[in-house]
Amino acid sequence: MQIRTVCEAYRATPALAAQGTHVLGTDEMTGIQALERVHPCLPMLAGHVERQEFEYERHGTNAA
Repeated sequence: MQIRTVCEAYRATPALAAQGTHVLGTDEMTGIQALERVHPCLPMLAGHVERQEFEYERHGTNAA
């Protein structure tokens, strides 16, 4: 039911914007973002786990 409500709000957004109404959406799953690591992962070696660099690039999201 919540998915239907969200989809209806997205569908109605252009008409609401034409009337001067703003639509604001929030996402409670902040861990899911369009991120890409700048550097490739360092592979696993004997006795070591795979390592990821901390730098990433956002794709279409704002840094808040």
